[in-house]
Amino acid sequence: GQYPRDCKFPCKDIYQPVCGTDGVTYENNCTLSRLNLSTCNELTFCPLGCPRIFDPVCGSDGRNYSNSCVLRASNCERSP
Repeated sequence: GQYPRDCKFPCKDIYQPVCGTDGVTYENNCTLSRLNLSTCNELTFCPLGCPRIFDPVCGSDGRNYSNSCVLRASNCERSP
């Protein structure tokens, strides 16, 4: 799926300031991405919670995760 050309996908109202390459400080990474996307491709959002389903996946960090949701959540925790 893709978002409309205006890139108006939802962002959480969380203040975690990030600096864009344009020198502007944005409210959070989602807000920066929404304003910076040229093709409006769908972003991968961080999961709020993961099901307790054991369907192991291997991350690019060489670790095993209990399922793909847990892997995505771990990636979000490491992202600035």
